[in-house]
Amino acid sequence: MEKLRDFRYQGVELKNSLWERQRRETIETYLAIPNDSLLHIFRKTAGLDAPGESLMGWYGNGASTFGQKLGAFAKLYAVTGDYRLKEKAVFLAEEWGRCAAASAKTIDCNGTYVYEKLLGGFLDMYEFLHYEPALAYISALTDSAARRFKRDIPRDGLQGPELCDNDMIEWYTLPENLYRAYLLTGEKKYLDFAREWDYTYLWDKLNAHDPAIGPRHAYSQVNSQVNSFSSAAMAYPGDGG
Repeated sequence: MEKLRDFRYQGVELKNSLWERQRRETIETYLAIPNDSLLHIFRKTAGLDAPGESLMGWYGNGASTFGQKLGAFAKLYAVTGDYRLKEKAVFLAEEWGRCAAASAKTIDCNGTYVYEKLLGGFLDMYEFLHYEPALAYISALTDSAARRFKRDIPRDGLQGPELCDNDMIEWYTLPENLYRAYLLTGEKKYLDFAREWDYTYLWDKLNAHDPAIGPRHAYSQVNSQVNSFSSAAMAYPGDGG
C-alpha cells in the first residue's frame, strides 16, 4: 500500500519571499557557469578541442559535480518552467555524449562517487525533461560500472585505503538511483546491481535499535547515511516491498 507520495517538484509554490529570491539567484548563478568550463575535463579526456578554462579548485574536476548540475537544471526546470535551464542541460548532455562517443574513457574512468552523480543527473533529465538519450548514457555507465567496480570490499561503511585506492568511496549511496533506474525503465539489470550495494550493515543495526555502529568519518557518514536512508526507501518499492 502506498503511504507516501512526493510532490514531483510541482505541488508547492514559492511566493515572493527570501526563499523565492534565493531560488532566482541560484538559477542565474548556475546559468552563468560557462558551458566550456563545465565540459572542459570531458573534452580534454576525450581528446577533443577544449576551449575555455576549467573551473577552479575541487570543482575544476568537473566530472565530480557534472551530474549534480544536470540534475539541478532538470529539477529547477520542472519547478519553474524556465526554458533556459532545459536548453542548457540538453546542450551539456549532448556534448557529454559526443565525448563518450569519441573516447571510452568518458564512461570508463568513473569511480563510485562520479558514477552515482552522473546516474542521478541523467535520470533527472529523463524523468523531468523527457530527454530520451539519457537512457543510453545510463545503460552504458552502468554496464561499465558492473565490469569495473570491486565487489570484495568491506561492507561496514568504513572508508579505508582499500576503498580509496580503488575509487570506491561512498559505495553505499549507489542503491537509491539504481532502484530509481529500475522503477523508471523496468530493466532488471538496475535492480540486480542495486541489490549488490544495499547497506544492510547499517540498516540492520538501526532496525534492531543497535547503536554499536562504530567510529565513522563524520561528514561522509552523516551525509551518506542520509543518502543511504534514501536508498533504503527506494529499495522498498524497487525490491517489491
